Amino acid sequence: VEKLMAVAERVSPLMALLITLMDSTGRRLSSVLGLQWDDFDFEKRTITWRAELDKKRRTWIVPMPTQAEVALLDYRAEHPAIGSALVFPMMSDPAKPVTRHLASDWMKRAYRYAGIKRPKGSLWHAFRRRWATLRKDYPLRDLAAAGGWEDLPTALMYQHADPETLRRVIDHPKPLQKRSQNG
Repeated sequence: VEKLMAVAERVSPLMALLITLMDSTGRRLSSVLGLQWDDFDFEKRTITWRAELDKKRRTWIVPMPTQAEVALLDYRAEHPAIGSALVFPMMSDPAKPVTRHLASDWMKRAYRYAGIKRPKGSLWHAFRRRWATLRKDYPLRDLAAAGGWEDLPTALMYQHADPETLRRVIDHPKPLQKRSQNG
């Protein structure tokens, strides 16, 4: 993520903000690209993920990640926009969001500029998997609600095994709960 952020401005003025929102929210690319400024409540520090942008057509209101809040406020200070204006508008038509195809082209360029190999079979979706994997120690129901998964098995599939967690599983087993004498 750091290497991609280092080249983001070379790709697009929107790229750093897009990477930040993808990395801090765990949401699908299409949901992030469709965000409008009025989807953010900076007083309550929440994001409304509208049903029309959700794969399951559900509205979610979740806490705004601090990292996202800072990036959004910084970006808005430099590029004032209010109300229903899109956060990621197309240059040719500001009423339409950046397409997933354009965002994918940006990511391919960012990987190339950063000199890093992109994960096989993934561009932006790698952020969603990374987000879920970094939060393995949290209750699955909370992880699913924060990341926009309606069913728990799907949320669980996004969490990948990683060397640090495997080491903890191997070297630090949790003690078994003592059974009651009556059971």
